[in-house]
Amino acid sequence: MQFASVAARLAQQAERCVQDLRVRFADLGTTADVLMGRPSRPGFLWEDFNAGVAAALVGQVEVARQRLERVCDEDPFTDWIEQAQQIAHRVAGMAHDGMAVHQWARTKIASCREKLSLPESPKPLIIA
Repeated sequence: MQFASVAARLAQQAERCVQDLRVRFADLGTTADVLMGRPSRPGFLWEDFNAGVAAALVGQVEVARQRLERVCDEDPFTDWIEQAQQIAHRVAGMAHDGMAVHQWARTKIASCREKLSLPESPKPLIIA
């Protein structure tokens, strides 16, 4: 009983956060805008990676290449950074081919869902 009011407040706060995220990331275009709007900062590899992939998915080829190139410029001091750089290089190379980028993304999403033991996507993985 003593934590009921605190739990209710946290639940309401979580609900507001989810609603905000649903607005901010309502579709691929708005998501790409948010990600590309974040500044590129050395040492924050995933911000450039995510912005670069999002840019490629919405046809912003030059932005995609620039952001993914920054990923490749990071110091590859661990295996996972080297792997991220290989993927960034591959996506940058196909950024001009929207269909190829979309197919790559669909394959990666399906693979992640399978590894997490999630069911197949309830709706087709349409990336527009």
